[in-house]
Amino acid sequence: MKIACYTITYNEELMLPHFIKHYKQFCDKIVVYDNMSTDRTKEIALDNGCEVISWEAEGGGFNDYANVTIKSNCYKQDSKIYDWVITVDCDEFYTHKDGIDK
Repeated sequence: MKIACYTITYNEELMLPHFIKHYKQFCDKIVVYDNMSTDRTKEIALDNGCEVISWEAEGGGFNDYANVTIKSNCYKQDSKIYDWVITVDCDEFYTHKDGIDK
């Protein structure tokens, strides 16, 4: 089974290493949509083999409309390649009651 994971970030250098470590256990691809972070978010993602797509929210900072739009569309390019595509916030950690193998 092939799984791709997408997340949106802005200055997540403290959370991102935990996110990547968790999702690398069962995801074949991790894509980070980075909203012009000013910390090491992009570097951490690239150093850990993630694909990074840089974008800038209109007006700067957090833009809920852009967040929803990205999450609603980012997976479409992989929907025929991967069995599962998940979109989660950088502080969300998907688990299954039977463990990662299930």
